[in-house]
Amino acid sequence: MRIFWSHFNEACDMTPDADDPVQRGLVACRIVEHVGNDTLRNMSSEIHLELLREMTALPVSMKIRKNAVLRLLATAEVSPAYKAHMQAVQTRIAKRLDREMDMQVLQEEWKRMDGAARLYAIREVSNVYMEEFGVQTLPEVVLVCLPPHKNGMIMFGDTDEDGKIRINTHPDSGWSSFSSTFNTILHETQHALCGYMEEGRVPGPCRTTMALLAWNAKEYVDARQTSLSGAAYYHGQLLERDADDAADLIMKHLSRPSSPKRARRKMPVPVPSMGGQPQGG
Repeated sequence: MRIFWSHFNEACDMTPDADDPVQRGLVACRIVEHVGNDTLRNMSSEIHLELLREMTALPVSMKIRKNAVLRLLATAEVSPAYKAHMQAVQTRIAKRLDREMDMQVLQEEWKRMDGAARLYAIREVSNVYMEEFGVQTLPEVVLVCLPPHKNGMIMFGDTDEDGKIRINTHPDSGWSSFSSTFNTILHETQHALCGYMEEGRVPGPCRTTMALLAWNAKEYVDARQTSLSGAAYYHGQLLERDADDAADLIMKHLSRPSSPKRARRKMPVPVPSMGGQPQGG
């Protein structure tokens, strides 16, 4: 890290005003612009964060800055300590869901459940997730029906400005699929948890990683504001990869074959609200 910043400062010294924050920001952008993705991935989280901080003086709309920020957020990784902590708790969440909710029966009955029964189930999943991380005030989970955006992308779920987790019930959103809907609620609940960590309502396991995630939240690439060709930027940013990892870990655990004993347990959803035709939204 010392060697990197020695080279960085040497590059700044070659500019007309080495101490000018704007000049330092431009140097940081040019470094990111000219090195390969493998080099960026091999840089520590601390270097990623410091490069982002050097760009603070530049206008957010500046193209070279925007591209540099996107590349840094696409190549940054969470720290081993953060990853180990999150995986330990998420494994505990998966085991608790396995004990308390019969995923095999839910999967079999999902298409015959109405919206109220599905909402009950995904709220339980979100609540368990947050409780295991020590969250006292649980986020509200609501259903919305939103068509595809003009760019062709459709939202499966999001977290609105009030902190509500919204799950899209549009027929093209994956709402009719058990695995897609459960993946979405886990993904969005992890986003909500990161917001709580950023606010200090829940302790974060690594200061540098939390700072990077907070930076990503501040300069988030919204799927609704990008083209299909730019979708890689959306999926590649650190916040999205973090939420994907959380959902993937738990879904892999829950997709394991159930034992006959577990398959006989009753599903904890309102039985009167099940039955009838498959629901699309």
